[in-house]
Amino acid sequence: MTHTPERLDGDDVVNEHWPYDGPHSPDSVREATVALSALVRYCKNATTHSDGLGYAPQVYTTLGGLTETAERLPQLMSQLFRWAKLTETDATVRHDQHRADADRGAAAGQHAASEAAELLHSASLQVGALADTLSRVRAELAHLCHDLPDE
Repeated sequence: MTHTPERLDGDDVVNEHWPYDGPHSPDSVREATVALSALVRYCKNATTHSDGLGYAPQVYTTLGGLTETAERLPQLMSQLFRWAKLTETDATVRHDQHRADADRGAAAGQHAASEAAELLHSASLQVGALADTLSRVRAELAHLCHDLPDE
C-alpha cells in the first residue's frame, strides 16, 4: 500500500514561503533557487518509478508545469544578465584572485562580469529554445489517450 500525500497546490506552497510581492532579498531568492533544484530532484526520482507518471493526460499536465517553468526562465536569465552588465562598471567589484592589487583586481572583476553577462545571454537563448521544444512536445501529447479495459 502506497502513501498518497494530501493534494497540494504548488502555488500555495510557494506563496507560503516566497510571496510573489515580497519581501524580496538575496537570501530569499537564493533559497527559492535551492527549492527549485530540490523540486527537480524530486521529479527526477519520482519519474523513475512506474507510478510516477501515469497515463498520457497526466503526463500532459506534468509537462505543462515543466513547460511553464522553462518559459519563465528567459526573463530570469535576462534579469541576471542585466545585473552582470551593471556589475561590469561597478567600481567596487574585484576578482578574488587579484584582491591585493586594486587595479588588476578591478579589471579582472569587470572582465569576469562581462564574461558572465555573455554566458547569461546565451543561457537565455538556450532556455527559450528549450521552452519552445517542450511546448511542441506538449502539443503532441495533447492528442494521446488510452483505451483501458472496464474494471
